[in-house]
Amino acid sequence: GKLATTRIESDEVLLPARVQSVEEIEDILSKKITTGQRGISIRANLVQSVSNLIEAEDFVDIIYTKIDTSSNVPIVNSTLLYSKVRVLAIGQKMTVRNENDELVEYASVTVEMDPKDTVNLVQAHESGTFHLALHRREVTTNN
Repeated sequence: GKLATTRIESDEVLLPARVQSVEEIEDILSKKITTGQRGISIRANLVQSVSNLIEAEDFVDIIYTKIDTSSNVPIVNSTLLYSKVRVLAIGQKMTVRNENDELVEYASVTVEMDPKDTVNLVQAHESGTFHLALHRREVTTNN
């Protein structure tokens, strides 16, 4: 089946450009974002991103670390900034990896957040570092 990409008025001629398959829609990042939420990307190196094993549609905790160098001995402070945040994309990939797909190294993770949290995330990102902690993905079986 196909879904409308924009509002279609009654008696309007249905043009092919106004409908897309679910697969085509899922390839557009802005259409994956839940209403009222925002997508925001953060840098994530190999270690910060659980060895690049995070996938789109996973859930992660975002741990923030800042090093206080105001004293003679640097003090490292880490805190859980956000919990169970939905991953929209990794690098430029927005789909879940199939078993036969090769692992791809990426340098950014795009997550979905409440708009008010995006400003805090950017401020934290500019003043410290992040690590992502991966949640267990529920396995579903067809019985």
